[in-house]
Amino acid sequence: MDTDQLIIVDKVKWLVNKRLRILGEIQPICPKHNMRLYPIAEYFDENTGRTIRQVSVSRRLKCEEANVHVLTIPRGYKAQQQYVIDKLDAKAFAQMKVLNIDDEAIPVAKEELKDSDYWVRAKVTESKSGLRLIVWAGQKSNKNKAQLFVEPSLKRMSFDQNDDHPTEVFAKVEATFVDGIKSVIKKD
Repeated sequence: MDTDQLIIVDKVKWLVNKRLRILGEIQPICPKHNMRLYPIAEYFDENTGRTIRQVSVSRRLKCEEANVHVLTIPRGYKAQQQYVIDKLDAKAFAQMKVLNIDDEAIPVAKEELKDSDYWVRAKVTESKSGLRLIVWAGQKSNKNKAQLFVEPSLKRMSFDQNDDHPTEVFAKVEATFVDGIKSVIKKD
């Protein structure tokens, strides 16, 4: 994040920018007055019945506007700052592509063609044997489909025997691998 951003978490605005975030010191902003909020150093701990003079555990933030407006946050000041950063990161993490290295085939890329009487869908996945291209194709008016598998690391092209033969959809399918090795499926 290179630019300043205001995000709202637990009804408090937080100023987040690259410099503050690196330091783990994002700034709370009053949602009503848009003034900086500061933790009140003196904090009464209800569990122990003692007054603690430590900013990092304070759950109260003061705004100097309107005769010192006070807001309460659900965590200690330092923990709340980290929580806000974690919430912001969670939004970014949710948008990222996931590569699962635990032997699962997972999507890496995907493309669809929809401009004819036939449909074609292709997807690249990662599996234990490496990258795999899967191509599904069929006629729009027919429920059957052909399914092709191209595995560059094994220099192999195959198809699903339970589906239509690829020549029901394609006149010719050719895969050329590294070292010039070719695999061809075509109508006779």
